[in-house]
Amino acid sequence: MILTGPRGVGKSTACLAACWQAQARGYRSAGIVTCRGAGDSLDVMDVSTGDERRLTLAESAERSIAVVQGRFLFDPAVLAWGNNALLHALPCDLLVVDEIGPLEADRRLGWMAAFDVLQQEGFVLAVVVVRPELVSWAQSALDAQSESILPVTSANRDGVPFTIVEMLG
Repeated sequence: MILTGPRGVGKSTACLAACWQAQARGYRSAGIVTCRGAGDSLDVMDVSTGDERRLTLAESAERSIAVVQGRFLFDPAVLAWGNNALLHALPCDLLVVDEIGPLEADRRLGWMAAFDVLQQEGFVLAVVVVRPELVSWAQSALDAQSESILPVTSANRDGVPFTIVEMLG
């Protein structure tokens, strides 16, 4: 399933809520969720362990050690850590990859391990968060059908976690 919607609508929050609901029902959730941290920073969480890392570096960081994408300076060590979490996510019931964006689409960097993991068996449902402008690319890259796209809006975001968990059953 591709989960999409504008920035700030609640895609990551819906993913986390779906993971918690799934775990409460006895399902195993795994993968990564990227959320806003303090200021304009981004943090990434390994869903299966709850471990978190700061994904973005401060603007004052040495650009030569960062993976630069737009206004963000990504920490390469944390990208490696998140990819490792993805590579060890299976088996699980709910696999979450939040998010696949320009870093993956344009530069083949970022959460590239997700593409290998998504080709494997060992999960019941995968939810991949993708920006609206990259949905067509993601459909092609992930071989996803159009009926597997779930737009998140302010009107439906509270029900999205329930929709995801119901799909597990």
